Amino acid sequence: MWKKRDDSKILEDIIRRNTGQSIDCVLHPRHDSRIANLEQAAALIREATRRKTPITIAGDYDADGITGSAILCLTLKALGTNADVRLPKRFTEGYGISMTMLDGITEGLLITVDNGITAVEEIAAKAKGLQVVILDHHIAREDGLLPEADVLVNPHVLPNGEFSDYCGAGLAYKLACLLLEDESLLEQLCALAAIGTVADVVPLKDDNRSIVQNGLHAINQGNCPQGLNELLNQLNLFDVDEGDISFTIAPILNAAGRMHDDGAIRSFKLLTESGSVSKLAEELIRINEERKAAQQNGLQVVENMIAENCLYGDRALLVYSNGRETTPIPEGIAGILAGRLSERYQVPAFVLTSSGTKGILKGSGRSYGNIDIKALLDSAASLLEAYGGHPKAAGLSVREENAESLRSFLNERLAELPVTTDNTDTLFYDMEVKAAQLPSLIEQLAAFAPFGEGNERPVILIRNQQLYPRQRRFFTYMGREDQHIKLYCGNKLAAVGFDLAPKYIECGEPICLDLIGTVFVNKYTDPMGRRIKETQLRIDDLQKSETAAFSSPLTASVNARLKALEDTA
Repeated sequence: MWKKRDDSKILEDIIRRNTGQSIDCVLHPRHDSRIANLEQAAALIREATRRKTPITIAGDYDADGITGSAILCLTLKALGTNADVRLPKRFTEGYGISMTMLDGITEGLLITVDNGITAVEEIAAKAKGLQVVILDHHIAREDGLLPEADVLVNPHVLPNGEFSDYCGAGLAYKLACLLLEDESLLEQLCALAAIGTVADVVPLKDDNRSIVQNGLHAINQGNCPQGLNELLNQLNLFDVDEGDISFTIAPILNAAGRMHDDGAIRSFKLLTESGSVSKLAEELIRINEERKAAQQNGLQVVENMIAENCLYGDRALLVYSNGRETTPIPEGIAGILAGRLSERYQVPAFVLTSSGTKGILKGSGRSYGNIDIKALLDSAASLLEAYGGHPKAAGLSVREENAESLRSFLNERLAELPVTTDNTDTLFYDMEVKAAQLPSLIEQLAAFAPFGEGNERPVILIRNQQLYPRQRRFFTYMGREDQHIKLYCGNKLAAVGFDLAPKYIECGEPICLDLIGTVFVNKYTDPMGRRIKETQLRIDDLQKSETAAFSSPLTASVNARLKALEDTA
């Protein structure tokens, strides 16, 4: 069922509701928020560089940790110091600061970015004699213990009432602003911070909004690290926006760390090295294609598990591959698969796969709706070897013989929780428009970009959308298994539905539809090398129109020709 979300009639009302801010705050976000202890961190780093103290950066293997580490590395290089950089190995070390990660660091200054706030024992055991600066944005441990750092920067742990929702790269950039005066370099670092901010899905409000706006401007002016420019060139990306970061740039930076144990360092090198970076950019693009193929294969594997084990009615989906009786699933894509399952089946989902330790399954979970997945795992702690995360996502490991017990427990626990009143079968839209209004709507939306967490892109409804043929085709199936659909809605207007091809076929492949989704500008380079912009509706759902003005292909073709003549008149 489709339903209008509320009685908002104009775009400004929708923006105010989605952001919880005034239009003035959205258009002119603050960018001067004070961050507790950041000045002290800058002072300690200045002193370390003056004394030529060895400095080690300990980051993370995701896009936020990679870009945050790159920002710190380039900042220190500008200050005359070449820091050692250590990113965790995803499969053999896991997330965050570990004992092995700190092995060999015996002197100097240790700076963590995008991790460290929960590494109480690790830092106490391994960082004796070191100075430690922690830049992190994650939540502290439940017992309230904090690591023994010389300077701790974490707006969630030390709030100041101004703005607390930075990611790791955002904190690194704000630190760089205190240490550097080179405006051109700071613009390059802001470009990296924008990528980390969008990739980590932190709220795009206040200072985060400024970082992304300014970072995108720097990227589109070509003022970003050489490797990033090379990547954009190879991808033929232009007029880069937040969608390009979410759907293209961040997945490529993440892919190497998902597919290879020490892969994250390759993405880090792309962002920090100069000279010949062409082959490195090519390699990262290739690895991302491998990740896509593995993800598609893995999705088929977990769907087969759900069917074979009759899990369709489960309140929490838990599927696991031990690599013996079942096809192995790469550990690095378990979280992606869990996210896809939670969206498709509208329940929390967990995907586990074989780990490097015999008899231990390791993987990720993603929540759905208002269910706190971290609290859910807290209640199952006795069945788990290890776990951690937050209300929306978590990582966990479990003994193989306990996997079925864990599945049963999670389903029983969710049965005890209060039933949510949300109608998960209802799709809400914000405004109804006609296709002819989309170009004007695109212009209006541009003023309120970037969109993302905390500033969601408005969902629109278009009724009676007629398809028009392009090269005698009204639509095209896409994807390795033709699971996606592209509908041709007019001159430089298309609608794309991911995983909606089966539903379109079920509807009878109509050429007049009602569509619900979000509107974007799709940019691509055609075979002639021309840069093309096309208004595109990314469909959340579709259905055959009940009041089609015309429905036969012949009539549609005639109308398409008439419309083309009108457009050129």
